[in-house]
Amino acid sequence: MVSEVMRVILTKLAGLPLLSQVLLTAATTVFVIDLALKYTVRRSRVYAVWTKGLRAIGNFWTAIILAVVYFVPIGLTHLIVRAMGRDILDREIRDESSLWRVRDLDLRSSQEASLRQF
Repeated sequence: MVSEVMRVILTKLAGLPLLSQVLLTAATTVFVIDLALKYTVRRSRVYAVWTKGLRAIGNFWTAIILAVVYFVPIGLTHLIVRAMGRDILDREIRDESSLWRVRDLDLRSSQEASLRQF
């Protein structure tokens, strides 16, 4: 039973592209080393250096991932809006005595208008 499960898993892993195999092997190795160090020499200098190194790598990749998650949607939105020729912030300067924009008043009651804002 166990050997059959292992055969299925290894067959699926062998079918992965080489880069995926290398990354999966590296991640598994780091995971196993971390577990081994955590449960054997937790208070040693080796574990402290190992943890510090992994945290540095984690901080680096966190910054990269957050930058991509932020700049890709914002950048694409900016390019689309710019291509459409719109100014979402309404930055046009007008020769008026006031910069307030007049809005169309809704004739509904204020309570109903507050419930249906969007």
